[in-house]
Amino acid sequence: MVLNIIQTNRWKRPVYFAVTCSPDAKIGLEGFFRFCGLAWRLMPVRTSQGASGLDPRVLEANYLDDSAEFFKTQHYGYRFQSLADSTVYLDDNEARTVEVFRMGFRTLAQYFAESAGNPQKCGEVLDRMERVIPASRIPMTIEDELDNALLYQRIGRPDKFDELSAKIEARFASLTGRPASSDPYLYAAMLQLYEARKEYQKELSLLQTLALQYPKDPSLKQRIAMVQSMLGDTTARP
Repeated sequence: MVLNIIQTNRWKRPVYFAVTCSPDAKIGLEGFFRFCGLAWRLMPVRTSQGASGLDPRVLEANYLDDSAEFFKTQHYGYRFQSLADSTVYLDDNEARTVEVFRMGFRTLAQYFAESAGNPQKCGEVLDRMERVIPASRIPMTIEDELDNALLYQRIGRPDKFDELSAKIEARFASLTGRPASSDPYLYAAMLQLYEARKEYQKELSLLQTLALQYPKDPSLKQRIAMVQSMLGDTTARP
């Protein structure tokens, strides 16, 4: 059915796939997608990963347009109404949908930081994301919060990096001993954070804890040896 729609259309009208589409609905066409925010636009030419896999003009208009008016004709720009309003109720499904917007913000921020070489614009995108979708109102995962922190560090905003990394560490400490703390991605995020902060002793302690839980994992032993070497600590043992 999807293939028939595309063939029948003959590029007379743009064809979009929602970002929430399941992989099988995309019938293997991901290499021809261009990210526009809440949807992928199908292009007649193959797009590579990175800057050419997104439309920065459309993304910037959608995520940074502060226009408060409604338009009766085509106009790019998301309004983000009431997402920061604590008096407005959001059910679990709506809160999860918000992560789609955050993904777009983060993609645009990474584009400015990496491909466009514009750290100031990257900071504007991250600041606006927190302003219109505050984490205090709609929490994000530790992994996503770490991505934001590392972007701030990359563009020379140590104040925001320190602020977010302190929150991440506090959240991780609160999860210790709970079922959620067994998530391997969570430990990977913390190791990455300690690495970014050059807190190698904390990184080593966490690695040693993990080695006790997974004694047969050779990658843990290798990383422990690497961190010990960085610390110059030849007496530490996994």
